[in-house]
Amino acid sequence: MCAEEKGKQRVQRKREQGGKWRQAFLSCLLVICMFVVFTDNAAKTVKATEVASAEPAEMGSGAAEPTVTETVTNSEAEQKPTVVGAENASTRTEQETMRDSEAEQETVTEKDEAGQETATGKGEAEQETAAEKGEAEQETATAQETVQTTDADTKIMYLTFDDGPSAESTEQILDILKEHNIKATFFVIGENVRKHPETARRIVEEGHTIGIHCDVHDYELLYESADSYVADFEKAYDTVLSVTGVRAKIFRFPGGSINAYNKGVYKDIIAAMEARGFVYFDWNASVEDAVGGAPTPEELVQNAQDTSLGRKRVILLAHDRVGNTALALDALIDAFSEYEMEPLTAETAPIQF
Repeated sequence: MCAEEKGKQRVQRKREQGGKWRQAFLSCLLVICMFVVFTDNAAKTVKATEVASAEPAEMGSGAAEPTVTETVTNSEAEQKPTVVGAENASTRTEQETMRDSEAEQETVTEKDEAGQETATGKGEAEQETAAEKGEAEQETATAQETVQTTDADTKIMYLTFDDGPSAESTEQILDILKEHNIKATFFVIGENVRKHPETARRIVEEGHTIGIHCDVHDYELLYESADSYVADFEKAYDTVLSVTGVRAKIFRFPGGSINAYNKGVYKDIIAAMEARGFVYFDWNASVEDAVGGAPTPEELVQNAQDTSLGRKRVILLAHDRVGNTALALDALIDAFSEYEMEPLTAETAPIQF
C-alpha cells in the first residue's frame, strides 16, 4: 500500500473517531440538558404542590395564620363588643323595666284617682239626682194635692165673647173686666177687627186671649164646604195677625161645631183645622143673648145661672156686640163669685159638642 493511501486511511479514521467523540459529547450534553430540565421541572412541581397545599389553608382562614399575639388581640376584639353590647342591652332592659314599672305605677295611680273622681262624681251625681228626684216628687205631690184641692174646692169659669169687637159694648166689657182684674176670651170676626182695630189691640194689650170666630158671619157661605170655611178662617187669621201681631191658635165655629148649617161638612172642617194645629172650643153654659127678644140684663144673668148647673168647670158663651150683655156683666161676675175667672188658651182642655 502506498503512503498516500495510508495517509488517507488515517485521516478517515481520525474523522470517524472525531465523529464518535462528537456524538458522545452531544449525547452527554443532551443527557445533562435533560437532567437539568427534569430537575427544574421537579423543583417547580414541588413548589406548586406546596403553594397548592398552602392555598386551602389561606382560603379557610381568610388570611395567613396569625401569630399568638394577633390571635389573642383578635379574640379580645371579638369578645369585647359582644360583652359591651350585652351589658348595654342588659342596662337598657333594666332601665326600660324601671320605666315600665314607673309607668304602670303612674297608670295605676291615675286609674285610682280617676276611679275615685268617677266614684265621687257618680256619688255627687246620684245625690243630686236623688235630691232632684225628691224635689220633683215633692213638686208632683204638691201639684197633685193642688189638683185634688182644685178639683174638690175650686170652680173655674171661662168668660167668652163672640162676634166682636164692637164700637161700644166691647169697650164697656173691657172696662168692667179691668176693674175686676179678670181675663176673658174674645172670638173675633175679621171684618169687625178691620173696623175697630184699636179695640182689637186693646184686647191683646190688656192680657185677654184673642181667637178666631170667622171673617164674615154668613153661615151659608161659610159652611158651603171645608174649603170655603178654611178660606174664610185664613182671611180672619191674617187680619188678626196684621192688626194685633197675635198668631191665634184657638177658634170657635159660628153656631157651634155642630149646627143646622154644617151637618154635612163639620167633620171635614174639624179634620182640616186640627191638621193645621188649631183648637176649637164650644161651650156648656150661655147667657143666651143671641136668641132674640132682647132679654134684660137680669134675664141674661139668670140664663147663665140656669145653664151652668153649678158645674165646677164652665165655658160661658156671650156676645160683646150686644149692649145688654155689657150692662149685665157686673151682676154676672157677682153671681158667680165662687168661680175663678180665667182666659182660654191652646193648652186648656176644650169642651166640644
